[in-house]
Amino acid sequence: MKSSSPSLLLLLAKPIAVIAVTVGSTVVFVLLLSQLQNPPSPSPSTPPSRSQDPMARSFVLWLHGLGDSGPANEPIKTLFTSPEFRNTRWSFPSAPSQPVTCNSKPNFI
Repeated sequence: MKSSSPSLLLLLAKPIAVIAVTVGSTVVFVLLLSQLQNPPSPSPSTPPSRSQDPMARSFVLWLHGLGDSGPANEPIKTLFTSPEFRNTRWSFPSAPSQPVTCNSKPNFI
C-alpha cells in the first residue's frame, strides 16, 4: 500500500495546484475589481449619491463539457431573464480539439 501512496499524491498534485491557482486568482481579481468600482470617498460624512445605477455589470464565462462547443451553448443566456442579467456580458469560448485516452483516443473539442 505504501508504494501506491506517492503515485496517488503525484497524480493529485497537478489538479490541486490548478484549483489553488484558479481560486487564488479569482479572489485577487474580485478584490481588485471591487476596489476599482468602489473607490474610497473623499469625505466620509458625504452620503453616497443615489444617481448611480444600483445594478452592477456582470460577466459570465460559460465553459462547455467534453465533445461540446462554445457556440452550441449560446442559447443558454436566453434562460436568464431576470433583471439582474440585463447588463451581463456573455462569453462562450470553444476549447481546442484534443485526443481523450479514456475513449480510445478520438478527438474531442
